[in-house]
Amino acid sequence: AARLYYFNFKNYVLAEKYYLKLKEFAVQKENVLEALRGVLRCQFKNSKWLEAAPIAKQIIDEKTFASDDILMANMVLYHEQLLKNDTSGAIAVLSKIILNNSSIYTAEAHYELAHLQFLQKNYAMAEKTAFEVTKKQASHEFWVTSAYILLGDIYAAQKDWFNALATYKSVTDNATITSLKEEASQKYNLVQTAEKISNKVENQ
Repeated sequence: AARLYYFNFKNYVLAEKYYLKLKEFAVQKENVLEALRGVLRCQFKNSKWLEAAPIAKQIIDEKTFASDDILMANMVLYHEQLLKNDTSGAIAVLSKIILNNSSIYTAEAHYELAHLQFLQKNYAMAEKTAFEVTKKQASHEFWVTSAYILLGDIYAAQKDWFNALATYKSVTDNATITSLKEEASQKYNLVQTAEKISNKVENQ
């Protein structure tokens, strides 16, 4: 029933309920591991980071799970650190994840690392990490495009209007993901306005 709700119906709330029952009553190792994996996946899908954290730690400690399961578990721990406002802890988890081969989880982790560095106003490091995303995670279009938008944000934060506008325009012209294309276009317009205001103030 748990697999049916997860894979066929994509009802992660009900799937989690059945996986939790399996976890409670499972005796054979194989069933215990399936239950842990299932609970983690459901709670990940439903962004239940604090609830998922203990399961994530079990999965990492078990060391018999597939690499994708361990990466997902680490992403849970990253979100847990964010909820606890522990930026250093979050960066430590992300730094560990990106050492793995490229995957949807490492691509997201790589981008989130650059974004956290940006939020810390560590612009030089954020720029370096964002460029790493575009090179090392090239097969993950969403995160690569997001990294280019972040590069625009990094330039704009430093009032490097020329590079910010050029980066946003490049994304607007070339992106194939509509939501990111629109985001870049909106940021292009905002930075154009910010540049005009900045130039006006400087010339007064």
